[in-house]
Formats: sequence, structure tokens, C-alpha cells
Amino acid sequence: MCRRAPANIDTIELGAHHVDRSTSGPWTRSAGDGLTGVRIFLVEDDAIIAMDLTTLLEEAGARVIGPFARLSNAMEAFDGARPDAALLDIQIVGGDSFPLARRLHDAGVPIVFHSGSADVSAIERAYPKATLCPKPSSPEHVLRSLVEVIDAAG
Repeated sequence: MCRRAPANIDTIELGAHHVDRSTSGPWTRSAGDGLTGVRIFLVEDDAIIAMDLTTLLEEAGARVIGPFARLSNAMEAFDGARPDAALLDIQIVGGDSFPLARRLHDAGVPIVFHSGSADVSAIERAYPKATLCPKPSSPEHVLRSLVEVIDAAG
């Protein structure tokens, strides 16, 4: 169950390889679109989960920025990205994703944390508008959480 918790770079990180997935144009959404055209910044260091989430998001119509397994790569990519929302694993290669989450939060980007290890009260305090989806979560919970944080951000 998911809980409420407190320039144009699109790259998928595959080891040392990077695949450019650039898309153009800002996201516009009307009722019933779900995630069609939404630019999701994805940070996940487990390759299988990253591939599954990428497929899930793309099949839902989203444009995936990432996935990124390393904090340093995600931070660098965010400098040129314009995401509409972010889906973040917390424990990733290079530390935790909180420095990136702070930058996303400060930029007004809605966040869904997707993690198997999270201090719920700390996340609620630091990111009151974010949502926490503990691992494992069903694909429907992940998608619904993204739609909810985007809708709440208005």
C-alpha cells in the first residue's frame, strides 16, 4: 500500500552505456490521460526493477528520463531535465537519493519514493507532499501514486 509522505536530457543508464531517449515538448494533460506524455525521472539501482518500471511507465504512456542507478549520474542528468514527476528508490549506488530528492522538491517536482527501506516519519517530515510506495508494490499502486502526486501538484 502506498502512503502519503511528508534543456532536454533523457538517458537510460546501462552500465557504462547510455542510450539517448530525447523527446521534445512540454507535457500537457487533460482528464483521463493518466500518464500519457508525462516525463518521469526514474532512479533505481536494481537492473531488473529498473527495466520493469521503465516498461510499466512507457506502456502507461509516460516518457522515462533514466533509469539512473548512480546518484552522481542522476544529479548530473537532472541539471538538464525537465521532469513532471520523479520515481525514486532511496538506497542507490553512491548513497541515498535524498540529495536529488531535495533538488527535485525545491524545483517543485512531485516525488514518489519506491523503496524497501525507508524511515517513513523522516520522509513525511522532509517531503510532506511526496508519496511512499514500499517495495514490493503492485504496478497499479506505482502508477496510481504517480498520478496522485501529479494531480495534487496541480
